[in-house]
Amino acid sequence: MSSENEKSKGVAYLLLVLGPMFGFCGLHRLYMGQIGTGILWLLTFGILGIGQLVDLFTYARVIDNHNLNLKLRHQYYSSPGVQAGGPPPIPNAAPSLSQQLMNLKKLKPDRQERALLRFIQGKGGMVTPLEIFSASCLNLEEAKEKLDNFCVLGAAELRLTEGGEMVYVFPGFLDDEQKKKARSVLSI
Repeated sequence: MSSENEKSKGVAYLLLVLGPMFGFCGLHRLYMGQIGTGILWLLTFGILGIGQLVDLFTYARVIDNHNLNLKLRHQYYSSPGVQAGGPPPIPNAAPSLSQQLMNLKKLKPDRQERALLRFIQGKGGMVTPLEIFSASCLNLEEAKEKLDNFCVLGAAELRLTEGGEMVYVFPGFLDDEQKKKARSVLSI
């Protein structure tokens, strides 16, 4: 989703429903900036209507993810000390952690894990899926899946804050005070 404006569910669903009535499927995808699949939907009548039907039930989430991602990026780039786009890359230099996270899917699995662990270490060994989502190219489900995999491997534990929020804790990165205050999910 490359478009930089917040998108309206009403407009997207209007295009989704009315477009096929005039022989144009995929207008909602073009509106969202999904040019490739928008053209595919136009040429195949929404993949024979199946893709169009699936979008009818799932597209609200796509719009919500687009708008949330836009808000999080706006908050990050409007933070003091952060320049839009970040500093220019240094030729022949290793990619920075933020560049690695934004291109995480292009990295080999072991490098993905290392980049995520460096990010988590920078967060003091405690992170939420939303923090991974906002700093990387992963969607919210993928971020949660990566963190769940660390739990399966025994590198992380799932804990709850007093407010009931899920936090993935990496005990190897915590200071002693944080380790003492943490509570197990099973003890709640």
